[in-house]
Amino acid sequence: MTSLFNRRFRVRRYECDALGHVNNAVYIQYLEQTTEEALAAAGLAPDQSRGLADARRTLQQLAIEYLLPARPRDELNAQCWVQAVQDGELKMGYDLRRDADGALIARAEAVWQGVDQPPTIPD
Repeated sequence: MTSLFNRRFRVRRYECDALGHVNNAVYIQYLEQTTEEALAAAGLAPDQSRGLADARRTLQQLAIEYLLPARPRDELNAQCWVQAVQDGELKMGYDLRRDADGALIARAEAVWQGVDQPPTIPD
């Protein structure tokens, strides 16, 4: 999977915090859903991807840069791409844009660890 994958989300009111914008934890859910659908679209069943498409994979590292708030009823386009695959890890890049004006809401990088190689815990 080397091409871009797009997934649309409509921000729901309950995904927002007291300030009226998407809660930071919800962005992680958007990224996870986008990743899972991208892997499925690429035809990567769990046995073909050494556990990376398996629901039991774990998020090992995450860096998100929040640029603009997303609010209820905003339509967002989450775009992802594979940056690297190595030793049971899948490194993905992400952009989230608001459909109405194309504004970049957030960008992220995530490393997903497969279940057949559990993450190591640093000392």
